[in-house]
Amino acid sequence: MAQPRVIDVDYYRLIAEIKSARNVKGVIEKQDKEKWQQYVADHNIRESSMLAFGKVKFTSGKTKLIAIQCGSSWDGCYAYSIDDEAALKYESGD
Repeated sequence: MAQPRVIDVDYYRLIAEIKSARNVKGVIEKQDKEKWQQYVADHNIRESSMLAFGKVKFTSGKTKLIAIQCGSSWDGCYAYSIDDEAALKYESGD
């Protein structure tokens, strides 16, 4: 099993993918606590690591976490900042 890693992704492309995923109800947001906790557990996401990477990468301090789950190549867990126009993807290494 490979080590998890966090990679940079194109912010604008992520925003477009989030909009597309929302249209098919394929977005899980942290505010939806039950679904979020289930997603994090099922995919072995280190939520605290995502937030820590976001704090380092994003100067605004406003990190949002989101998961896309709609059968596309963009499925996964992301941290992004609207103010910084930057995004990160968590790859679990499975």
